[in-house]
Amino acid sequence: MSKSDRPMVIFVSDLHLTDALAGTAISKAQTFERFWIRIAAARGARPAHLCFVGDLFDIVRSPKWLDGAYRPYHDPSPQVVAVIDRIVEDILIREAEFFTAVRSRVQSGELTVHYLLGNHDRLLTFAPATRRRIWKAFTGEDRDVELGCEISFPDHGVLAYHGHRGDPINETPGFGSTVLSTWSSKSRTK
Repeated sequence: MSKSDRPMVIFVSDLHLTDALAGTAISKAQTFERFWIRIAAARGARPAHLCFVGDLFDIVRSPKWLDGAYRPYHDPSPQVVAVIDRIVEDILIREAEFFTAVRSRVQSGELTVHYLLGNHDRLLTFAPATRRRIWKAFTGEDRDVELGCEISFPDHGVLAYHGHRGDPINETPGFGSTVLSTWSSKSRTK
């Protein structure tokens, strides 16, 4: 496959969409539309793949965790998943125009979306109904999806993963909390 035949692959990381925290005054939907103009010009007739490489959603820093007894570093439970679901639902509402803009390109066939997990949205691993809602917001498809930690684009010679994977402070086995893992490893060495 020649370079001119390969799909164009775009990587975006660390948008940190939030449910309540202050963000930029510039609309994410408008930013995406301006970005899309550049993508469309560069890709020509080739398909485009947009890969969100972690931390699209900033679940762990939501103030909703302070409304109850559960925290993002607690073991997964129905109560923790309920908080995750509420956080993501509010983000989907808050950023509805952004998701509509992306979904319109996906549904037109111009764009394929890929989503990898990072350290701030890792909790989606435990929330299948929430992942389904996210996928529907991005693509219009109402189906179960698994969100991985890495993706390979062999035609491009690329392996993508979120940056926390190479950071000894933030990389934890099994997508556990960095807070608990750091505390646990310190307490074991004492």
